[in-house]
Amino acid sequence: MIPLPPKAMDILIVLLEDAGQVVTRETIRQRVWESTFVEEANITKNIGLLRSTLRAHLDDTDPIKTITKRGYQFVGPVDMRPKTESGSHIASGAYPEEVVVIPLDEESRIALEEAEPVVHAASVPVVDAPRAIPVRRVWGRRGGWIAASVILLAACTGFAVDRWRSGHAAAAKQRASLAILSLHNLSDNASENWLGAALTETLGSDLSGDNGVRLVSGERVAEAERDLTLGEARSYDDRAIQSVGRRLACDLALTGSYLPEGDRIRVDLQLRNAATGTIVTTFSRVIDKHQLIGTVAEASAKLRQSIGLAPAEAVVDYLQGTSPSEQDGVRLYLEGQRLLQEGRFQEAEPLLSQAVLLKPERALAHSALASAWQAMGYVERAREEARMGLARSGSLPAEKKLVLEAGAYAIFTDWPKAIAAYRQLTALHPDDLDYPAALAECLYKSGSPKQALQTLQTMLGSSKIAANDPRFTILEASSAAAMGDWRAQLMYAGETIRLARAHSSPYFESKGLWSEGLAWARVGDLEHALGDFHEAQQISSRIGDELGQANVLTSLGSEQGYRKDPQAVVTLRQALAIFDRLGNRGGEIGAWSELGCALTYTEDWAGAKAAFHSAIDRANEVHNPALAFGAVLDLAYVASNQDDLDAELKYANEALKISRAAGNIDGIGSSLEYLGDVAFEKGNLTEARSWYDQAMVSMKQQNSGYATGKLLYLMAQLDMATGDLASARRREDEINGMHVLKGERLEQQMLTEAALRIEEGRPEDVMGPMTDLTDHYTTALPAAEAWRLIAASYLERGDVAHARSAIEKALPMARDSENTRDYLIPETLLAARIDAAEGHGMRAEATLGELLKKAQAIQSERLQLEVRLAAGTIALEQGHRTEGERTLQRVIAEASQRGFGLTERKARKALATSAKS
Repeated sequence: MIPLPPKAMDILIVLLEDAGQVVTRETIRQRVWESTFVEEANITKNIGLLRSTLRAHLDDTDPIKTITKRGYQFVGPVDMRPKTESGSHIASGAYPEEVVVIPLDEESRIALEEAEPVVHAASVPVVDAPRAIPVRRVWGRRGGWIAASVILLAACTGFAVDRWRSGHAAAAKQRASLAILSLHNLSDNASENWLGAALTETLGSDLSGDNGVRLVSGERVAEAERDLTLGEARSYDDRAIQSVGRRLACDLALTGSYLPEGDRIRVDLQLRNAATGTIVTTFSRVIDKHQLIGTVAEASAKLRQSIGLAPAEAVVDYLQGTSPSEQDGVRLYLEGQRLLQEGRFQEAEPLLSQAVLLKPERALAHSALASAWQAMGYVERAREEARMGLARSGSLPAEKKLVLEAGAYAIFTDWPKAIAAYRQLTALHPDDLDYPAALAECLYKSGSPKQALQTLQTMLGSSKIAANDPRFTILEASSAAAMGDWRAQLMYAGETIRLARAHSSPYFESKGLWSEGLAWARVGDLEHALGDFHEAQQISSRIGDELGQANVLTSLGSEQGYRKDPQAVVTLRQALAIFDRLGNRGGEIGAWSELGCALTYTEDWAGAKAAFHSAIDRANEVHNPALAFGAVLDLAYVASNQDDLDAELKYANEALKISRAAGNIDGIGSSLEYLGDVAFEKGNLTEARSWYDQAMVSMKQQNSGYATGKLLYLMAQLDMATGDLASARRREDEINGMHVLKGERLEQQMLTEAALRIEEGRPEDVMGPMTDLTDHYTTALPAAEAWRLIAASYLERGDVAHARSAIEKALPMARDSENTRDYLIPETLLAARIDAAEGHGMRAEATLGELLKKAQAIQSERLQLEVRLAAGTIALEQGHRTEGERTLQRVIAEASQRGFGLTERKARKALATSAKS
């Protein structure tokens, strides 16, 4: 029995069913992936895997033939058996996709096993595992697996208020949960709107104090009112209240209005049963405005009494103070807080700044201003306000004080203290799921996504309400993304979409679609990614979620850029305009970086550099170098493609410094990778290996399969250069077993695999995979490299005519690229070797002389050795024995000193061959 991954097996079945016939790539795509978009490289990769696996069982005979420009033909022996009644294996699902399992504690395992399975359209088989259970599988809306997901969801603050129903919760006293809906201003005077917010804040603090009710956060209430289109309603019928109860999982809802007239104000309140919509109690008064604080205390006492609670000892002072400046401070704070909750940071900041000036002792105003500065990217200003909030928090109730402290520590990125504070809040208030959710968010942001996922799954296993709340599945998605587990991200994102639709929450539907799109992009399904992004963008636009719209546009533009779609620039500039309007500098910096990346795909290096520098300028503007990390590393990439090793080294060191200061583990790994590349080109192989080894530690610490796979093929290239082909083979086999690379990274790994096969003495094995690449690409990467390797394969086998034909296809693409290091010099070097094989030795020697100058100009010791090796070998072949021997002896000395074992071995072989002749 031959073990094969599911997709490789699917392709094999298709080829076997039409054995002896040409099967087009389009046929494979339709029968294996159906409606799912798949990159050409994925088909090529699976065909290559089939070839290498089957050849070992067929006396080293390749059973799959590539028919240029047409497809593939299975030419090996076939023993066809009848199909089962259900049809082909693909249709019957005989080889299901790999099932993700996540270890859980025993309590959560039992809770999930007892839960009903969640299914979209079809039941899905799962696999048993010791002390583990299968994660929920959801069949995708388009017929593909939906498995869970992503992103930086810092915008998703405020989580569901819920009850622990087992475990810790069993011992906790359950509090009734209350949502205070918008209290409507019945006058035409908009300047009095702040009174509604003040009443809401004061009543909420009083009703929740002294072991009172659990409040649903203002952010969540506003979100529900928007999703349920309740914002403009002046009154609510029973059905509307029931919708609120289901949406917010609350027991009670407080509705009401107020009518200010001169110095008098009428206040009307209704406490409603959220399950039935019926009225529990009412409160109405017409009073002087200066009596408002006493009226709130009276209303609070009546409302508390109606649900069996004793009166609170004191009322929080939102409405205290009769001086105009104090009233203005309260008004500015509350209006700024509302704008902050809506994501309008730039509008919120000046109001909150004025509020703290008018009443500097208000800790919550400083905390809100810190959040505004943080969202806008001004980290130092945010930390200063957070410190001021901490210093003034002594008079706050214990719970509010601890919440403020946790938020401040998160702004300081003092994750141990933030995590400890949220753990304490969870222990003190086990019936409030806001706190374990915030704890999970801190865990994945601090670089512990696995712990975050375990925290969330323990919580979800303990609460049926939380298990049906999309806010928690999107957090699971974020944790999975941080772990690099894209299939888990797909599942959780799909679950988020399902729950959001079930609960009529377009806000979280758009977040789920965004997350799912990011995961589809990571696994190489760009068609589905673009579809999700378009849908998420439309929803965000419809509900007025500008921040969400800008985030999705950035992701959409990124994928359009990857496909070299000119629309990418338009999309990303739309995102930039929204981020600028919101004052979100972090988002703006990210969009500038993505614009730069889009321009690199079309090799517009000047435009890309300008975009990256715009990102860095904005990061410097807010004094937050951590935000510039991506753009700085991208400048290293641009430098590498422009043959500027000094600039690449400079930017890589700068990126490493930034990422270390920020504790960015993934960034540290990526920076070290670039430092290894520079050391490799400059011939410092020991240093290069050290950088790569350090990078691998970071990648594995981050648990990112994609980043690890990318680094493995670079290390395989280094192993080849040192002459350790066995180690290079082990790394390539490890990558092949991971199935994590896509796009450009997958293509580069395939090129490395082909080069290794030539060095292993298997030049014929590169023809199929490389022909597949040349059939579908016309750019230097991968087409020029693929043609060069095809030419090298022919030359190794003595077929000079075909080698010439292949290299002539590579050279025009190489000449069009600014990257001489990776394209022009290697391709022209092989062309010179072919010249010599054709008897044009003088032309070859002249070409190599020019190439040596180019390699010296770009400071690539690696290429200088390769050019000298070719020059010495050709000199010997031309009968210039003294010159050739001298050149090769120098190559041997330098290669030995620097560790280029493969080059040294080839030089010694050339000398030995010459000596025999």
